[in-house]
Amino acid sequence: MRKESALPPLGAVYSMYIKELKRYGAYQILHSDSEEICYLVLDYLEEVPPDPKYITSFQPFYQERYQYYHQLEICQIPNRKVPKDYLFIGVYPLAAKKECTCFSERWKDGKEYIYEMEWQTADPKQRAAYKKYCGSKELVKVGKQYFKKNLNGMKTELYQIAGKEFSIEQFPCITFVEVKGKQKGLLKCLEYADLIHTLRWWSPQIKVLDLRKTAIRCLEIDADGVEKIYLSKKIRRVELYGTISPCLQILGEPKEYDLFLSVTWQPNGIFSYGLEHVGELRILNSKELDLKAVLPFFKNLTSLSLQGYPGWLSGWDQLEILSKLEELEIKDLFGYTAADTEVLEQIPKLKRLYLSGIPDEVGQSICRKWKGKLDLLEMSRLRSESWQKENLENPFQHWDENKKIPTDAVKKAAKQYKKTKQIFKQAFERERVILAVREYAARFNRLNHRYAEFIETEQKADIFSALKRIYRETFMEERGLIGIEEITELLDGERENW
Repeated sequence: MRKESALPPLGAVYSMYIKELKRYGAYQILHSDSEEICYLVLDYLEEVPPDPKYITSFQPFYQERYQYYHQLEICQIPNRKVPKDYLFIGVYPLAAKKECTCFSERWKDGKEYIYEMEWQTADPKQRAAYKKYCGSKELVKVGKQYFKKNLNGMKTELYQIAGKEFSIEQFPCITFVEVKGKQKGLLKCLEYADLIHTLRWWSPQIKVLDLRKTAIRCLEIDADGVEKIYLSKKIRRVELYGTISPCLQILGEPKEYDLFLSVTWQPNGIFSYGLEHVGELRILNSKELDLKAVLPFFKNLTSLSLQGYPGWLSGWDQLEILSKLEELEIKDLFGYTAADTEVLEQIPKLKRLYLSGIPDEVGQSICRKWKGKLDLLEMSRLRSESWQKENLENPFQHWDENKKIPTDAVKKAAKQYKKTKQIFKQAFERERVILAVREYAARFNRLNHRYAEFIETEQKADIFSALKRIYRETFMEERGLIGIEEITELLDGERENW
């Protein structure tokens, strides 16, 4: 559900405040109709909003970072209401023609200025090497294998082959690292590599992670066993997965702007882990989430995203302590009524509300009260009581929002999940579990073949995640019949074309 906005005038200039930079940026409307809006980023970044007197002197903002080469940033979004905190400056002749270079689901918040500034302040030699080789066909020999010199990411295979011999000079276009397992000496390779902005580390098998000599802006890590994390000065996002210790300490957060923190739901609760400047919080895979046990740690949030497994949500009254909250997302969470959501009226700065997979009567009530009052109100997949009874234990329940997946495939996937879980519960022999995993894989092989190979990357992840969920919820590890790695490897070996 989305209300069409009034069209902003052609040539209109709007300015918005960028909190991280403590500066104002500006956009110009190049095109608007009932379906879409297209706007241009302007070359304006100052401590005060633009002066209408000088509006005719505004120029486009050119992008130079990474694979940009003096390119305009022209963004197309669906026709949405201009955010209330955007300042209307005036209307003047178009600074560029309409040639969209990117697409988004919403108005942006000045991140393009931030990304460009980070590029401009990076080591000039590293920037020059990136530009020189990003289109190169040159190969680099590491050990007995050859890799492209313009490789954009370092993965486990490359690092294990290179070992201590790895040099960022060999691969100047690497911007992310994604590895699995204990990788001795990895952080040494990342020191002073200004263009490597993302580190994804699964099963790191370390107690202390020290990023202080790196330029990592986004950390995604399986936090199982990790006791202490020292962040880099440039960090912006921290995503914690796996089993997180309540004693985990995260040190060295930036003071000039707020952090994005994403955590998976934990049976022992969600904690701040020592962080004080979290502005955006996302909690994934929630089963039973009580906001009373979470929000007191995060009173300065501007954005909160709560996503169920699906699961149950309580403690709505705690939302009233979030006086700075601008954006709230709730997905696949149940167990509350329309009366609980009345607390939303106590959040003075609320601008955007995303609701998906919530009780039908709650969604209808919020629609009546908030329609036309927010910058953005999006609502989908409202669930009836009968649907909730049938599907809350179904890990594939969200597939019904994907038009490419037939309804029959969704139902049969859910049926196979229940069958496999029942077999796991009753299994007392390792061979029976192995057979169940093979049957599980065979079912999805048949479904994928029958329905035009609908299983893509996201669905594949769901199928593996559902099997791991069965493993955990049937206490298979405690029973000692088989390991989680073995069943996932077995599923990986049995799957066909997905």
